Amino acid sequence: MKIKLLSLSLLAVIGLGACETTEGYRKQLTQYQGQTTQELIQEWGKPDTVNRLEDGREIWIYKASKDLPRGGYFDHRYYRTSAKFENQDGKVETRRFIESRKVWVPRYTLKSVCNTQFIVHHDNVVEEFSFRGNGCLASEWGI
Repeated sequence: MKIKLLSLSLLAVIGLGACETTEGYRKQLTQYQGQTTQELIQEWGKPDTVNRLEDGREIWIYKASKDLPRGGYFDHRYYRTSAKFENQDGKVETRRFIESRKVWVPRYTLKSVCNTQFIVHHDNVVEEFSFRGNGCLASEWGI
């Protein structure tokens, strides 16, 4: 019994570790602060865009996007509805209930976008980062 419980606990932890969040992405990016641009290029490649700030620092911009296919399956939708009926005394009553209907969810494509910016100091060291987009996700556990 203990082995079974331990196995279920382990599976739950692994399952939670696989969840990707923006907080996980932020945590992943913090490892680059204080690192050289050479290390950033090794991991990320060359930036898509480089802009120079007035103070001489640079903003390295990385853009990522992908199409995620969704839909193409049946789902259930729940509706509140009511029906009138006549009781044993001959009075008309209304009965309320929830009805389930099977509906087709057609195929569609969700666009996932993530723009990540690194601010690079004069001595080629990453100072800060920022990111924006619905695709800026990573595991919080580094899995």
